[in-house]
Amino acid sequence: PDSISYKGAIGIMQIMPATYDEIKKKLNHLKDIYDPESNIEAGAFYLSSLIRQTEKLNPHPKEIIPLALASYNWGIGNIKRLIKKLKTTSWMKLLDHHPEETKNYVKKVLFLYLKYSGKLL
Repeated sequence: PDSISYKGAIGIMQIMPATYDEIKKKLNHLKDIYDPESNIEAGAFYLSSLIRQTEKLNPHPKEIIPLALASYNWGIGNIKRLIKKLKTTSWMKLLDHHPEETKNYVKKVLFLYLKYSGKLL
């Protein structure tokens, strides 16, 4: 809960302080960003918001989650700029243009989801 990334993201969900402050305006019951329950709730709320936003960009079921995860890691603004620049919302076409950290993050989260959901053969 006390971890801070080299970019300044804080806590279990690695939320940027400015993002947490924006979320706290909507979920005013949240405590400190270092509080594990508040950090996880804020992260889940933010990821849910990103899923809704990426669903509007590309409603294909196999595209939404990778785009939302990339947005969580790299920022929705960066994803939207890349989509505009490349004129595509296809995850596979955007993939090569993401930072290595983001590619690895999305790959790891999807792998862990499949592993722990029992969907990985």
